[in-house]
Amino acid sequence: MGLSDLLNKNAGTTSINAGTTSIVSIDVAKSLAYCFEENSLKVLSLQKANKDATNIVSVKLKDIQNTHVQSILNGEDLQKDIVVQTRKNLSLDDEAEYIVKSRMIGENSYESYALNYEVLSEGLQDVISELRYIDKIIPDPFLFEGLYEAKVLNADETHCFLFLDDDDAFLALYNNGKFGFTRGFSMYSLTNLCEQYKNNTGADIELRDFLNLLKNEGVNGAFFSVLDDMAFYISDIFNSTASQANADISKVFIGSSIGAIPGLANLINQKLYIETIDFDFNKKFEAGDLDPSCMNTIRYYYAKYILDDSLNFTAFYRPPAFLKRDGGQFLAVVAIACVLGLVTPIYELGLALYYFGINSFEESKLQDIKKELARFEPIYKSIKEQVDNQNKQINELEVSIATSKRLLDESQDKKFNYRSKAEFLSDISALISDVKVKTTHINFKNNEANIHLISDDDNKITALIEKIDKSSKFRVTTERISAQNTDSALFESNITVGFIK
Repeated sequence: MGLSDLLNKNAGTTSINAGTTSIVSIDVAKSLAYCFEENSLKVLSLQKANKDATNIVSVKLKDIQNTHVQSILNGEDLQKDIVVQTRKNLSLDDEAEYIVKSRMIGENSYESYALNYEVLSEGLQDVISELRYIDKIIPDPFLFEGLYEAKVLNADETHCFLFLDDDDAFLALYNNGKFGFTRGFSMYSLTNLCEQYKNNTGADIELRDFLNLLKNEGVNGAFFSVLDDMAFYISDIFNSTASQANADISKVFIGSSIGAIPGLANLINQKLYIETIDFDFNKKFEAGDLDPSCMNTIRYYYAKYILDDSLNFTAFYRPPAFLKRDGGQFLAVVAIACVLGLVTPIYELGLALYYFGINSFEESKLQDIKKELARFEPIYKSIKEQVDNQNKQINELEVSIATSKRLLDESQDKKFNYRSKAEFLSDISALISDVKVKTTHINFKNNEANIHLISDDDNKITALIEKIDKSSKFRVTTERISAQNTDSALFESNITVGFIK
């Protein structure tokens, strides 16, 4: 298994606490640890840095090789395919180990980056010997995304970052708060600027002295021609970068490892015609020894706010917690088994004695209950016999009451119905006689009577119905009045008369 495969496999084992308030940015060149906690900052030696804090280191663009790859695979197969294509495209040494990371730039299209593991480990040897683990190793051009997540910069704008390091220089473009692409121009690193200055002036000057003069004098005198050449070169690559971005660049931020160079932002502004501003990202923190390059603060924002580790080149992961490791889990299981092996027999003996005691106690209680039941059994039988006798008497009374009720209801019904029917027949007969209508039959049902009427004049039947309807004693309904047949002069009708009690 190659190193890149091993790194992909272990990518999730680091104990990075994204969003933590304790973050250490490591300045490798100075062997210093910038320890950030909320709004405070302490600059310590590596030996005194908090080993448990999330730490971050950046690597220079010149140490990274990149290429474009295409792949339709997924998961682990995708990562392996990207590694294979990257090594092939960049003609990487088969004997050398590389850390390969990638980001998607289109459908099935990826920008892949390769970092030589030996170069990385040699450059970080002092850091590793002191801290042992490095949580995040991020190439410089990718760090600026944290500024947008922290709301230090407006993510709705397109920005370009220029940075001059001692032995590197790069341009990085961000659109809507996301990394677009980067371009290196290490020929104008501070070291190379020093060499050009010596060639132009014939002066024999050390790099340290050159940087001190440059920081104090800026774009003046003999420095102007050196920086002006660089500004023209930046203008050329900037124009091609802007066209690739396909967006209007609203601001350019420029910084260097020695801090702001007086007049350089204005010089770049004159060449690009875009507002150019010196790096000034330390405002949140108050410390006399703040890093003038602002890069440690920028690394802090990245470590605090960026959760995506797809471009994290670290090969020095923290081990997972003891119980999350395979060996730790094995030892924990062995320890538990040993404890259980000793405890189980004692536990089982104690449990047996416990249940034996409970059984004896429950048996004694059962005997006492049986004695109580034997004492109460005669009383129960006597009370049950009394209850049965009372229930029998109640049943007899209920039968007697039901019989009496039925007789009373029949008597009441006869008394009422006979009287009502008689009254009904008397009253209805008087009405029928008045209008000289004949009846064939009268059928009683409940409080109504169905009467079949016959008359030689249908008006008589109608008059009878109206009389009945006007009476306060009756209510009447009829379906129709019709002739008996075509040969007869008689009319008939069925009416229903209800009498009101």
